Amino acid sequence: MLAIQEVERDDFEVVWPLLTHAMGAANDAPKVLWQERYQKHPAYQLWVLKDRGRPVGVIGVLLADPTEITHIVVEPDDRGRGHGAILVTGVRQSKLGLATWYTETDDDAVGFYVRLAGTEACR
Repeated sequence: MLAIQEVERDDFEVVWPLLTHAMGAANDAPKVLWQERYQKHPAYQLWVLKDRGRPVGVIGVLLADPTEITHIVVEPDDRGRGHGAILVTGVRQSKLGLATWYTETDDDAVGFYVRLAGTEACR
C-alpha cells in the first residue's frame, strides 16, 4: 500500500539515503546544508512515498511562486512503477492545487515532466 506524507522536521534521517541518490552526496557537508535548509526554512518541504512503511521515493519542494521541485528520487529497484508521478501529483494536490511549478533537470528527465504537465515551457 502506497502512502505519501510530509517529512517531519525531525525525520530527516529517514529520507537522507534517498536524497543521496538525487544529489550524489558522498560526505556530510551536503547533508548538513540540506538538513539545515529543510529543517529551518518552512518554505522548503520534503515529502516521502512509502510502500508498506518502506520509503521508496522522496520529493523536495520550495513553496514559492512558482513552486520549485528541488529534488525527486525513487529507489532504483522501485523505478518504472509510477512512483515519481505519485510524488509530484500528491504534493501538488496537497498544497492547495499549486498550478505553476518548475524544476531544473537533465535531458533524461524532461520526458517525465512533459508527461506530467502535458507541456514543456523551456529547455
